[in-house]
Amino acid sequence: MQDIHKGFHTVDQSTDVNFLFQFLDVADATPSVRGYRQQMLNLLPVAPGQRILEVGCGIGTIAMQLAETVGDSVQVLGIDKNEVFIREAQRRASSRNLPVEFQVGDANQLDLPDASFDVARTERTLMYLENPGQALDELVRVLKPGGEIVIFEFDYDSTVIDTSDRQLKRRIVRILSDSVPSSPIGRQAKRLFKERGLEDVKVIPQLLESNFAGYKMVFGGTLDKAVERGELGADELAAWWAELEQAEQNGTFFVGLLGFVVYGRKPETVI
Repeated sequence: MQDIHKGFHTVDQSTDVNFLFQFLDVADATPSVRGYRQQMLNLLPVAPGQRILEVGCGIGTIAMQLAETVGDSVQVLGIDKNEVFIREAQRRASSRNLPVEFQVGDANQLDLPDASFDVARTERTLMYLENPGQALDELVRVLKPGGEIVIFEFDYDSTVIDTSDRQLKRRIVRILSDSVPSSPIGRQAKRLFKERGLEDVKVIPQLLESNFAGYKMVFGGTLDKAVERGELGADELAAWWAELEQAEQNGTFFVGLLGFVVYGRKPETVI
């Protein structure tokens, strides 16, 4: 089973990028993902004429949707560190005649001028960075005075799972949380926004539910690797999946991933 989290770290070396494309397409269509994206738009509606930056754009789904809103000239820029994602985004955008561009870039060192965007956004990206604060510094730097930023990030330590073995559940949540460099970024985001001088900071928690198939698709590969490393017993993992699969068949399966939509505005003037 493919380790999706590791796959997003090393997409350009992945042997099954089509699997990652498929995963992103499935995720984009889920009600939970659509729900938090609507919350992002509620906090920060986009408007024609705005310059919008999407960092960690993946295969370009959101950047293209935003480009449908902002006007006829190129106003939306999508950036991702993975060249294969950027090529796929460019391929998908090529027949749509949208005001959007895609380019390979590093969230920690954006090759963009200061104060050049009205809006900056990112989702499910900062958790993969060793130093998400540096990426936020860059997002704030490229915002115009009065520009706005909105993000969505998980807090994997706060995952809720209905299971009988509480001790095993805690161990598995820890293993999954430790599988990404900055798994608690969701709870840290308000402080990080405030530390960077952003104003009118708002935080909206979102609980994203998953079915059994989706949960196993996202985390199964990570847990398989934990067994290989000796952090988890093969029998323990088998029992874990068996209980959750039985719950799915009984209609009682419940997993909730806690995330946060966080908004802030760059001051009009720097004191």
